[in-house]
Order: sequence, then C-alpha cells, then structure tokens
Amino acid sequence: MKTILRGTCLTLVLVVLASSAAMADGERVRPARANNPFSKVMRCLQIVDLSDDQRTEIRSIFEAAKPNLSALAADLRADRDALRALVSSDTPDECAVGAALLEVEAAAQILREETAIVMDSVKAILSPEQQAMLEGCLLAPRDSSHGED
Repeated sequence: MKTILRGTCLTLVLVVLASSAAMADGERVRPARANNPFSKVMRCLQIVDLSDDQRTEIRSIFEAAKPNLSALAADLRADRDALRALVSSDTPDECAVGAALLEVEAAAQILREETAIVMDSVKAILSPEQQAMLEGCLLAPRDSSHGED
C-alpha cells in the first residue's frame, strides 16, 4: 500500500513536470524511477505519433492540471507523513491511526480521480487509432530484462 501511494504521488508530480518539456521538444523522458507508472504514459504518448497541434494541446492540459495535481500530491504526502508519525509512536492510538489511514486513502482516491480526468482529456485529443495505440501500450507489460532504452 505504501509503495502504491508513494508511486501515485511521485508519478503525478513527475508527469506534470516532465510532460511539458518532453512534449515540446519531442525528447525521450527517462524516468527517475523504473517503477514510475507515469513514465509509461509519457513513453506511450511518444509512440502514438502526435501532431504538433496535439502536442500543444496535451502540453496545455498538463500545464493547466499542474497546480491542482501538485497540491493534491502535497496533501497526500502530508497525510501519509501524519500516518507514519502516528504508527511510529511508542503507543499508537488505534483510532487515530485508523482515521489517518482513511485520510490517506481519501487523498489517494481524489488524486486518482483527478489523474483520470487529465488522462480522459488527453485521450479526447487523440484519434481512435491513437487511443487504441495508447491503451495497448499502457496495458502491455514492460520488458524489464533490458536497461534504459
């Protein structure tokens, strides 16, 4: 659970920050962490053959979403840190820990929903063929037998 929450938080921040530059320059984005789910989104967007107009629109979607996603990621980090502090105490209060866990889960759910909205906006710009390519790429397992491409 901790890994999923950390991954969700990091991926949202990374996608928002990395997407603008990568989409603008058409450069490959090398993920900071190999298990970062949004690195796969960025890689998949690079293979769907985006037009210049699509790149511009997707960049503007990510730029518009950046403040909200960053704030939600910060909220999730704060809730997770509060939970960690409660659990790490000498005598954890079960009720407080349970309430903090619910806060973390709620913050993570809000972040997932906002991310889904951003992804839906991106997919709306793509042609049906590009959407199919993106979905196929996102569903495909990544071959971990090779290093950085």
